[in-house]
Amino acid sequence: MKLKYLFLSLIATAFLSSYIPDNDTLEIGSKAPAIELRSENPKTGEVTSEGYRLVSFWSPKNPSSRIANSEYVKYFKNHPDSDIAFISISTDEDDNLSAQVLNHDGVSSLGSHLLYSDVDERLFKDYDVENHPRAFLIGPDGKIKSLSPKIDDLTI
Repeated sequence: MKLKYLFLSLIATAFLSSYIPDNDTLEIGSKAPAIELRSENPKTGEVTSEGYRLVSFWSPKNPSSRIANSEYVKYFKNHPDSDIAFISISTDEDDNLSAQVLNHDGVSSLGSHLLYSDVDERLFKDYDVENHPRAFLIGPDGKIKSLSPKIDDLTI
């Protein structure tokens, strides 16, 4: 009987471990993965900027991530002299839908708004972007300072 439970426990552990993200090291203080671009988009200059960066992953099909991204957008519209570079990355493969949402929300000209086709697909795995919303405040040293920061965390 004990052998049966041990066997079931091993199967459950193996099954559950298959759902653990490959990159479980993204925590405060860890080095943020590099953001590699596929395209030469003139709006992407801030991606490689040194200094503080807020990287926000969102999807037009996920209401909570769209709302969170919109809150960041409002903050940066109200604080144009912020020392933080804002990088918004859509995780949806439908670039047209993402662009429509950005235009509808009136945010397409603020910061670096990258579409799915602008970034290397490995980026989503590196940042473990399976759940939304997902955002990272990255410091000048390239280390994560905050996970899914609140607006109050953006005053540096």
